[in-house]
This record gives sequence, structure tokens and C-alpha cells, in this order.
Amino acid sequence: AAVTNRVVEDEFCWQRYHHGGRPLFYEVAPRDVAAQRARLHDAIDEAVRRQATVLVLPELCATQALADELTTSGRLAPLPLVALGSFHEATAPATPGRNRCRVLARGVELITHDKFSDFHLEDAGDAPGDPAVRRHEHLIADDATAGFDLLISAANAVVVLICKDALDARVAALVQE
Repeated sequence: AAVTNRVVEDEFCWQRYHHGGRPLFYEVAPRDVAAQRARLHDAIDEAVRRQATVLVLPELCATQALADELTTSGRLAPLPLVALGSFHEATAPATPGRNRCRVLARGVELITHDKFSDFHLEDAGDAPGDPAVRRHEHLIADDATAGFDLLISAANAVVVLICKDALDARVAALVQE
């Protein structure tokens, strides 16, 4: 597992807004994309140097453009399995979107997991001096396709879940099975 960032509030920004009175957030992205690219490259290079068999990058550590760049760069080819962190998919302003994680084997994309359980955080109020607000991640609610993939090989099984996806007791029981 790679730690690419230390202080979320200093290194990331996100859109804050309301929909129907509900405080939401979305479009989490690094404040400095070039610095984040360098962090991701360093983490991948270190995993390759250590001959890691699995590399897991943090949730929302990338943008869609950074994930595209890493996926097509060939940089991930030496690694048997990579969970390429995740990113908030680009959407129209103040609309729901997806929190996506690409899974690659030797640089080839196998699956994309879409987070299905929103996260909430205590975040800044709408104006300076306002009290903190509990904001929810503005994800597309798609119960028909919500779920996860199970990757099975001769000696291993892998499931990719993002954050709160893994905290649901029903999901934990399925994964344990």
C-alpha cells in the first residue's frame, strides 16, 4: 500500500454545494496535479523496485486524466496487480458522479470498481465563520449495478472495495464467504 499524501485539506480541494438542502461534496482533486503525478510515479517506481506483487494506491489520489495517463503509460506493466487508487469521474457541476478505481494486471485493465456507498465528512460551512457541515459524497445511486467483482486465479482471489463499500456488514459477510 502506498501513502501518496499526508494532509488531505492542504493537498486536495473539492466542490462544496447543496442539492435539495442536502450538503454535498464531489470533484475531489489534487491542488497541484504535477506534484501529485510525481508522488504517484514515486510510489509506482518504489513498488517496482521492491518487486511488489500487489500495489494499492489511496482512494481519490488521482484525477481521471492522471488515471488515464498511468493506465496508458506502460509504467504499471511490471506489477502483477494494481488497484489504481480512485478518482471522481468528471461530471457537470453540482451533479452526482462516480468514484472509480481501475484494477490492472501487468498494466492491462481488468475491471473498474464504482464505489456504491457514499462517504460523509465534517467540512467547512458555506461561508467563513459558519459551523462545520456534514457533507455526503454525491455519488450516482444505481442499485441495479451496485456491487463488486471477484477476481479468481489458480492461487488467489481479489475483491476491490472503496472505503465505506467494505464497511457494510452484508458486504463483509459476502467477502468472508
